[in-house]
Amino acid sequence: MVEAVIAGEAPEAAAARGGGTVEAETVAVLRQLAAIDRMLLEDNELPAILRALDGRYIRPAPGGDLLRTPAILPTGRNLHGFDPFRMPSAFAVEDGAQQAARLLARRGGGQLFS
Repeated sequence: MVEAVIAGEAPEAAAARGGGTVEAETVAVLRQLAAIDRMLLEDNELPAILRALDGRYIRPAPGGDLLRTPAILPTGRNLHGFDPFRMPSAFAVEDGAQQAARLLARRGGGQLFS
């Protein structure tokens, strides 16, 4: 079904390929996938760079990972900030530092690459 949607087939027709009953939730997910695919195919980066170099306004967008936040599409927009709830906590930063130190100690004093 996913390959059919990416190839340009309508989400409803792609869902029917699977056989059996087509659930509305499946069609909704395939519609969202088709919309994301269309946005990824558009070149928004170069026009945005040209607008910025011309000193013109660039629409804002949330920052983040495409898989976690599909709202970042289309690309080529100005990042307006980060969600503080997605930033690592102080505990996570400290724990990551401790784990990195343990890894370096196991690797013989800090040589990760030979």
